[in-house]
Amino acid sequence: MDLKQKTIENTFIVFIVTFINRGLNIITKILLARLLFPEDFGLIAIAMIIINAIALFREMGIESALVYRKDQIKEAADTAFIMLPFIGISLYTTAFLLAPYAAEFYNESAIDEIIKISGITLILTSFSSIPITLFAKNLNFKKRMTPEVVSNISYSIITVFLALQGFRVWSLVYGGLAAGFIGLVTVWAITPYRPSLRFDKKLAMEMITYGKYVLGAQIVIFILINIDNAVIGKILDIRALGYYAMAYSIANLPATNITHILGKILFPTYSKLQDDKKKFSMLFLKVVEYVSFLTVPASFMIFIFSPELIQYVIGIKWIPALIPLRILCIAGMLRSVTATTGDVFKAIGKPKLLQDISLVQLAFMVIFIVPAAHYGGLSGVSILMVLKSTIAFILAVYIISKQINITLIDIYSSLKNQFISSFLSSLVVTSIGLLYSSTGFLFILKIIIFGLCYLFFYYLLNRKIFSEFINLLKCVRPE
Repeated sequence: MDLKQKTIENTFIVFIVTFINRGLNIITKILLARLLFPEDFGLIAIAMIIINAIALFREMGIESALVYRKDQIKEAADTAFIMLPFIGISLYTTAFLLAPYAAEFYNESAIDEIIKISGITLILTSFSSIPITLFAKNLNFKKRMTPEVVSNISYSIITVFLALQGFRVWSLVYGGLAAGFIGLVTVWAITPYRPSLRFDKKLAMEMITYGKYVLGAQIVIFILINIDNAVIGKILDIRALGYYAMAYSIANLPATNITHILGKILFPTYSKLQDDKKKFSMLFLKVVEYVSFLTVPASFMIFIFSPELIQYVIGIKWIPALIPLRILCIAGMLRSVTATTGDVFKAIGKPKLLQDISLVQLAFMVIFIVPAAHYGGLSGVSILMVLKSTIAFILAVYIISKQINITLIDIYSSLKNQFISSFLSSLVVTSIGLLYSSTGFLFILKIIIFGLCYLFFYYLLNRKIFSEFINLLKCVRPE
């Protein structure tokens, strides 16, 4: 099977599985939003800042380095497999020791125990990451997605059950830990990889050298993603953080559910095309077009329907999240497109560019985040996130156009029809909303109308993409 068909089949598999998987996640989030309280989500958000910050050092960019390698794959995998559990145990120890200080800083005693329990996943994932990375490197996304699906189903069932029993924030904690363990068992049940106890110091240094720039970028990106939560939790309060965390997660659904999932396919695929610049550039532009075909209208829909989403879906107790949600939709849309460039930088062997772009954003956030939270509250922080995302979009698009020999006009052409179609569809459903009183039935009807209008307007502007989708589906056939 050639690379093109393999990529198409992997994309198809990932989208189908992701559609089911993320659909379950959304249903779970809705149920938990109704069962739990904003402060529960605020507590878990703070705890995860600490755990995820420490988790950045778990693989030190080694997974990306393993995907990028062209030779001595088994030896490199064995070397990495020996390294990661030692790192995982060390990082859990760090999290355990830091937990009381985090609880004291935010004046929330529950954060201490949440970190100590949830942090066990740092050890669990260190034993599963190499088999999962090898699935991705070999473009075997049927098996790559299986542990994630099993883990997410387990999380949904366990967490909702515990929430119904009144466990509050602990339903999120215990559900996450159980899902991590079940995911680990699933990985080793399906992987053909069996590690050998051999360690190659030279290979270890090569992977760490490559990975240090990926790690550097990940550290900066992590701070960018979490600095808003950290500041809101401290300057405002945990309840306000709960509102913001819910708004952010909904606004970023297009980025997390489409762009980042595609990255699991695109980085190994790009890596195999790194020596063919023409094909590389063409693939990137198609990725931008296809990703934005889905993420741009999704962001428009979240913006337009956010009041009804709160009223009819997650509950009126989340009304304070409305304004941040609408503002963050803009940031989420920009982020969904910008994220398509990250795998390109890694695949061409220049992960440092990711770090450089992130450093510019970080400097901007460090200067303005505290004043924004202090004077503007949740809305001020949300506006700042839009400005930060705009900076990232402009820098990433400009730099990548120089790196893979495409023009800004090429990127504009890949995006314009999606924005025009989404805008026109928004006008249609907004007009309907002005004519009729809001009801749950009308909410569902307007969503359907938006989708149909978007497809209609896009067909008028660029009917070629539909024939391309049909041809892509024809390429998907059983192995």
